[in-house]
Parts: sequence; C-alpha cells; structure tokens
Amino acid sequence: SVIPDIDYGFLNDGTWVRRHKYDNLFHLPFGCSERPFGEYKQDLASDIAFVGTIYGTRQEFVNGLKQQFGNKFKVHNDIWGKDFDDLCQSVKVMVVPKFPMDDFYWTDAIYRILAAGGFLIHFALEGLKEEGFVMANQYITYRSFGELVESIKYFTDPKNEKEKKEIAERGRECVLDLFTYKKRLKDMLEIIKMDLIKKQ
Repeated sequence: SVIPDIDYGFLNDGTWVRRHKYDNLFHLPFGCSERPFGEYKQDLASDIAFVGTIYGTRQEFVNGLKQQFGNKFKVHNDIWGKDFDDLCQSVKVMVVPKFPMDDFYWTDAIYRILAAGGFLIHFALEGLKEEGFVMANQYITYRSFGELVESIKYFTDPKNEKEKKEIAERGRECVLDLFTYKKRLKDMLEIIKMDLIKKQ
C-alpha cells in the first residue's frame, strides 16, 4: 500500500526486490559505522561466540554448537556499542547462522563484526560476492554444519593465529573502505541520479 506513494524505496532484502520488480524500489544492503578497535576483556572472552536472538532454526544452530564445543561457545543477545567492539576483540571466532538469510538477503552482522575487527565465519551467500567481499580472504564461509565445525577447530588452534589475524584485518579494511553509511548514502544518491537520467 505504501509503494505507489513513494518516489524511491531502498531495501536490504535484495531477494524481495528481485522477486517483485517495482521500478521505484532498489536493493541497498546495510552499512556500518567507522568503529574503533575494542579492548580485550576477560569477562567477554571465549573461543566461539554468536551475537543475536535465538529463534526458528537458530535454536538448532546454537544447540549444535553447544553440544560440539560446550562452554567454549557463548551466546550474547543484547550487546551494543563499545561492549560489542570489546567482544569482537575478546572472542577468537564469531559465527553467524544462515537463518533467516538467503543468497540476496542477509543481516548486518557481517558489517558490524568485520568493522569491529572480529574474525568471522559466515554462511556462504552469493550476494556477498556481488557486494565485493572475497570469501576466505576477509572472512570464512561454510555451507554445512560439518564445515562450520571444521573451520572453528582450525581457527581456534593457536598455530593458525597469524592467519586468522590477517583475515580479520583484511575484513575490517574492506568494510571500512566500501560499506560505511557515508558510502551507502553516496550509492543511494547515485541510484536516484541514474534513475532520473533514464526517465528523461
């Protein structure tokens, strides 16, 4: 009911935009703020962490990791600002479940975690490649629970700390270069400009 009354709409859900093909709706994913590095905090430290609300198939994801890794895995469902930045510096591996994402819709977790310098294992999505992310270079991907477990074991091994740190550094650089809110605003204005030129 709203769509006919607006000039432009920008949705982070690219799947919805592709499916419905309204000429005044455009896909523009989340952005991020330019976050300072957090500090290591012993009370936030763990091998593996998930930040978010547990619902739907996320319950299976969380239960599976608890069963596999026990107390090495922690869930944080209400952590923001500097506490979030500190968490990303205190946890060895941050994980993100697939649900509720698909190839062209994802949450803002990838931007927030990488911008804070966290090391991320994220479900593999085609749309993230189109965004300009490089899998295995700026973050690690998985397509099955077994792959996730193997990646966690590999990157929590102290032998692989240097590799893990380099990947996290490249992820942070990528996000702060390409996906800040300032850059998203420029993208939005460019879409409007090109659309107006097309309509002339």
